[in-house]
Amino acid sequence: MTKLGSAIAMIRHERFELGEKWFLVGVLGVLASEGVLTIISNSLHFTWIGLLLGLVGFCLVMGLANRIYAGNKQAVQIALAWVAFQLVYAVGVLLLMATSNRGAEIAESLGAPVAWTVLWKGLVYFGLGWVLFRTPAVREFFAQKRGDGMHLQEAAVETKPAEVPAPDSPLALTAEQTASAVDLSGYLKKTMYAFLTLGVLQIILALTKHQIASLPGVLALAEGALWLILGTAMSGPWHEVSLLGDKDGQTRNHLLGGFGSLLGYFKIQAVVALGLIAVWVVRFAIS
Repeated sequence: MTKLGSAIAMIRHERFELGEKWFLVGVLGVLASEGVLTIISNSLHFTWIGLLLGLVGFCLVMGLANRIYAGNKQAVQIALAWVAFQLVYAVGVLLLMATSNRGAEIAESLGAPVAWTVLWKGLVYFGLGWVLFRTPAVREFFAQKRGDGMHLQEAAVETKPAEVPAPDSPLALTAEQTASAVDLSGYLKKTMYAFLTLGVLQIILALTKHQIASLPGVLALAEGALWLILGTAMSGPWHEVSLLGDKDGQTRNHLLGGFGSLLGYFKIQAVVALGLIAVWVVRFAIS
């Protein structure tokens, strides 16, 4: 039974890793597409609706991804509703483009200047919806993050449970450690709002100072979007660390989630830093 238990545990671990990879691929595909297509669409024809849909889509998916990864079931439902909205939007504007010139003008005013950007976004959102709703490995990964224990019954595995701490075992944090967690959560929250504010101000400056279709305008929008990415990415670590400031949230699972979110944020930060450097280099070269 020990060998059988080890084999089952290995299979479960592989399926959870597969589910995690599919989930991350779907989310990163949407985030990359939202960022790139928002800049391209507004460079071709700027509309406030197009800009708002792109920014809201990026921030919403980033925020939901952090909560879904933490095992929030309601966040999955909200994400599926947003995917459904995006698919309805894509079909609607494509039909407008196909009907008449007037329909194409309406679609353009709704943030869809060309058909290929709409098709691209529709496909990546369809892929995310398929991953969330129709991929068994991803559903098992979510169940494991929630601690449901729905798949591959653990009762049949005769390992040494006393040597393996439960994922949600409580932590005995001291009052000083709890206060440190609260302070860290506050710093992360302030940093998150600072990055988001900087991103919004940069985008407003780009819209008022530059021509959107020009290279300086695109660079200014790109810089604002990168600051928004940093701010949105900070929401995950802030959420996880804030849980440790409450006695009810002081569990091993939340502690590991906090470390994982911070590690993920630093990876995103490294990529965004390279993007900001590239924007600044191009700005210096054309100035």
